[in-house]
Amino acid sequence: MDKYAKLTRPLNEQEIDFPIQNTSYEFIPIHEGIRYYEVGGFMRNNYLYKVIIYNWYGISDTPLLNIQLNSYDEQGKLLDAVLLDSQYSYEDVSCFIRFSVNKDLTINLKHYVTYYYDDEHEYGDEAGLIKDPKPEFYNGEQYKINNGKFKLIYSKMAKKFEWQQ
Repeated sequence: MDKYAKLTRPLNEQEIDFPIQNTSYEFIPIHEGIRYYEVGGFMRNNYLYKVIIYNWYGISDTPLLNIQLNSYDEQGKLLDAVLLDSQYSYEDVSCFIRFSVNKDLTINLKHYVTYYYDDEHEYGDEAGLIKDPKPEFYNGEQYKINNGKFKLIYSKMAKKFEWQQ
């Protein structure tokens, strides 16, 4: 085991089976064997909040880098989880989320997608390759933290993408 792997922890039973909030991703359930890094956290009103990062796989076995916020009660029981970021690249697209966890106990998520080919050409056709691709706003969400739970209070899809819902 290398020196960095020694800093990871395995997900426990309650973390493996727990539903993770975030409306923009079809999240493939996590199974045993996933290890994570705890990179931050805070206490508020007797609840512990941990920021963890880990790798997982999405649709078509696309590798993901996930950043997640978990909440725990005083006994260490997992109460809730929200996916703050899930970065990936797949053939003709890449995605990421800009997020903030604020002092007023709100969480802001802004989802972005970058396309590398235009809609008129198939993936791999160099005629459709976008010269200078830029991230486009896809979806925004806001959660409110209340008693260790993450409650979705706002979600807005960019007009360009509304037809997909």
